[in-house]
Amino acid sequence: MPRNPALHATLFTLLSLLSIVGYAVAFASLAMQGSLATTPPSLVLGDPSLPPVQASLSPSNTSAEVVVFTSNSQQILYNPDFYSSPDGWLCSAGTNLTCYWLPGDTGASGGVAAIGGVLPTLSSDSAYVVQEVRMPNASLTQVVMEARVRLSQGIPGLSSYIVGLYDPVNSSLYYTSGLLQTGYTVVTVNLTGLVEPGGRYYAVVGLYTVSLISFTVEMLIDWVNLYVNTSESTYSGPILKINASERIHASLLLKSLDSPGGLNVEITLTNLTSTSTPITVENSIVTSSSTSEVIFDVPPPGYTSGRINISTSKVQGNHTLWLELRYCTLPGSLGPCVYYNITLTIDPPGALYTWKGNPVTASVEEASIPVYSLTTIEVGSGED
Repeated sequence: MPRNPALHATLFTLLSLLSIVGYAVAFASLAMQGSLATTPPSLVLGDPSLPPVQASLSPSNTSAEVVVFTSNSQQILYNPDFYSSPDGWLCSAGTNLTCYWLPGDTGASGGVAAIGGVLPTLSSDSAYVVQEVRMPNASLTQVVMEARVRLSQGIPGLSSYIVGLYDPVNSSLYYTSGLLQTGYTVVTVNLTGLVEPGGRYYAVVGLYTVSLISFTVEMLIDWVNLYVNTSESTYSGPILKINASERIHASLLLKSLDSPGGLNVEITLTNLTSTSTPITVENSIVTSSSTSEVIFDVPPPGYTSGRINISTSKVQGNHTLWLELRYCTLPGSLGPCVYYNITLTIDPPGALYTWKGNPVTASVEEASIPVYSLTTIEVGSGED
């Protein structure tokens, strides 16, 4: 039978293309599992480095096993010490005051958050570093917040700290305030009875200053803690960090649950500015098995793209949840998609926490902190 050169060339081309496509599909599948990939994945998981959370990540950071130790006492702020970055914190800037992060300060434990600026003559201004927090959904027997602050630039007697919680629903600020000192001072405020179980608030540390003449002012914040004692064993906070190297669209699915009963939990995805709808389990019954979709972008310096958060209470015995994190290049689960497996075990009890200072009773006033216009905190070099 005579050879047909054109047909032979066509078949050779098709076979070559099929071979390439077959290799590409196999390669993509292997990359999804975090093996043999020659380029980094678009999204990786990270350890939030919190005492109640024990995270074991795969070598490629594309799967994780997480154990959460619940307790009747916990510190619920993420990155409370600003040690290496401002991650988790945002800025509510004033007219002339803004927020930035510095890698260190004499007498500080590491990096510090700063609020500062130049005040015009005969003016006043305020600004805040803030973090959204979720109270444990259990009876709150004591809520105490503390911060270590000092005045590093400015005129003593004209600048005050503000430490407390802001309730955006009622536009109420629960706080303590006082004149800043040039040396570090630990400020402790008792917020017991002012916040609701399961409520969402903003932890705020702010600077308020007035000027008779124009001058430069700066307040440094070494660390901030928010301690919550509950009648039941709880945990509220992140279990994993998320970092994206390009814009992706992600959601979280609860695939399976092994629970002896009594488990209440909400699991959400959060980026820098928004939070998904939750996966919910009520008394060990799954009432919502997936989150809504959240966009993760390449983060600004000093930040991660987002986090996986949980709020859990009434835990008795060990509970295991098998989760699947799905991310796609296009919204609505369109475009190429990748799936990561996460095993979450909730296992009481954990360590107890105590605050350092003597808490003063919080004052309450109506306030309007513009949490709708929060910005990230610029990372500074610490050089003049």
